[in-house]
Amino acid sequence: MYRPVAAPRWDGSVSLAPSIRGRPHHRNCPIAPMEDHMPQTTFHLPPFSRDSRGNRLLRWQAMNESGGHVLWLCGPSEVVDQLIGAVPEYTPLPLSAEATRRWTHSLRARGPLRSDVASLLELLTTVVSLPSPPNIDTAIALDWYKVP
Repeated sequence: MYRPVAAPRWDGSVSLAPSIRGRPHHRNCPIAPMEDHMPQTTFHLPPFSRDSRGNRLLRWQAMNESGGHVLWLCGPSEVVDQLIGAVPEYTPLPLSAEATRRWTHSLRARGPLRSDVASLLELLTTVVSLPSPPNIDTAIALDWYKVP
């Protein structure tokens, strides 16, 4: 029986290599296992796993760009809706294939990152953003379970 051995990498991907060392060789099997020629498969885990009850912003990063800055976010779409609702000058940017390994959203705005936006992003990492019913713009919940 082959058992995969998972080896996490620094970029969030996981390498699976079948391991057959220690597998007893059956005497009736004319073909010996080829340990040195086993293929290696790599797949990437998504940077964010959504919970239907509510989610928080996992991480964010601001990078200066000519004439403005780009926000890189890893979290639910509700966080993006809350941010754009509070600061309408942010516009979504498409993510490259490589960026999707670490981020779920990117937003651009003119000028430097404002301190009130940074404070809002820090707040969104501590509260739970809830899926909103049709007549409600945004909903958050304080996570008092982890903070006594």
